[in-house]
Amino acid sequence: MKSTKIYSTKAMPYLYMAFGIITAYFFFVGCTGTEVKESTAPEAFLPQPEVASSYIAAPLTFDLKEIEKKLNQEIPNPIYQDDSFENDNIKLKVVQDGKVKLQWKNNQLHYAVPLKVWFEGKFEKKIIGKIKARKKQKLDFALILFFRSKVDIDKNWKLITQTEFVSMEWTAKPTVSLGPIKISVASVAEKVLNDKQSDLENIIDKVAYNALDLGKIVGGIWEDMQKPILLDKKHTERVWLKINPYEVEASKIRCTDGRHLEVYVGMHSHLRTIVGEEPQDSIIALPNLIPKPNLAKDTFELHAVGEVFYATVNQILDKKLKGKKFDIPETSYKIRIKRLKVSGRGENVVINLTIGGDIEAHIKLLGKPQIDTLKKEITITSFDYELETETTLISMASYALRTTIIEEVQTALHFPFEEHIEKIPQLIQDGLSKGNVGEKLNINLRAFLLEPQQVHVSKDALRVYARVRGGASFDVRNLNK
Repeated sequence: MKSTKIYSTKAMPYLYMAFGIITAYFFFVGCTGTEVKESTAPEAFLPQPEVASSYIAAPLTFDLKEIEKKLNQEIPNPIYQDDSFENDNIKLKVVQDGKVKLQWKNNQLHYAVPLKVWFEGKFEKKIIGKIKARKKQKLDFALILFFRSKVDIDKNWKLITQTEFVSMEWTAKPTVSLGPIKISVASVAEKVLNDKQSDLENIIDKVAYNALDLGKIVGGIWEDMQKPILLDKKHTERVWLKINPYEVEASKIRCTDGRHLEVYVGMHSHLRTIVGEEPQDSIIALPNLIPKPNLAKDTFELHAVGEVFYATVNQILDKKLKGKKFDIPETSYKIRIKRLKVSGRGENVVINLTIGGDIEAHIKLLGKPQIDTLKKEITITSFDYELETETTLISMASYALRTTIIEEVQTALHFPFEEHIEKIPQLIQDGLSKGNVGEKLNINLRAFLLEPQQVHVSKDALRVYARVRGGASFDVRNLNK
């Protein structure tokens, strides 16, 4: 008997079947498989869409107490020393006398620097006529110097300050006794310290420059981001996420609560998934900072491509449906699935299904995959099917396709993907936290939102393009590591 073909455009039952097949292992991205050979004449595939750049921006937050602690460690000791009486009859040694205290006021960093001063001077005082009283005196006394700095970051990620002396405060003004006469040397010491203002300001700038090296912190994030992150280790081939950052920007330093300094850092990167062995790409060094003074985002936006290989889908179908038997409702006929295969052709997905038993038939489904962004699922539009059978039970075979087979396939292959996607931010966060940078930072990715965008049909796989958004923050907990 000659083959008979029946064509239909009733799409809805087959939409669900295709949805189940395509979404199988949607976010087990890049699952391994060999190329599927098409038996039909090849059609040109559409050009692969360009993957948008990914972006993560977050406030890098520093506890002012941590900076204060680091600053105290960096201050030289002594701060200033002059061991000669030459020119001014004074020897002077200035050391730190207690902890430097920091405050943020009026968009500037303010320092209170307690000092201990060892002073040795040659003093003389006219008593009567040409008679003078002379004395060499050693003293030590304490005072507090106050400074303020405008703060910025240079292109090498170093803290740069423009420090200026504000004032000094004596704990107790020292005096020298020359017989019955007491001479205050506070004004002498003040003059000496005032003359040394420029030196002291430069010392503060140098200490601040070394105290907070943003390059080490941001560079640690930058390098750890480039280390492959294992997304899936349950299957034959491991699946890795590889982040390739290429540009980084930063805001001005600001303080919002008087206790924490923050600088917003934004990184641009490309994401790709790799199947098989762990990638061994070389690490790219942190580039120069691109200033973006008004940057104030705490968000990430990742653009990823998930690959669903037809070979992997076919393996899943073989395990779940090949050989399965069905009763056709309201008849005595029994059928079973003998073979089934999914492939791509042009911009369409092709599903070939062979059934046997009381009805021998070959079914071919052809449709265009699309993403329903509201429901976050893949659908097939304009779905047609072609039925070939050697029996006269054409209507019964068509009925079986519309009811029993489609319902069974839909039940077996309808895999929701949100539960897999929700794990990805935690995997990225864990990958960074376990790296070297995790010793310095608390890393938080939050408020995760998935936005599937489009599906592309290729020769060996369906590629699902998705955008992932959420919030991000980096809290520095230890500047000394």
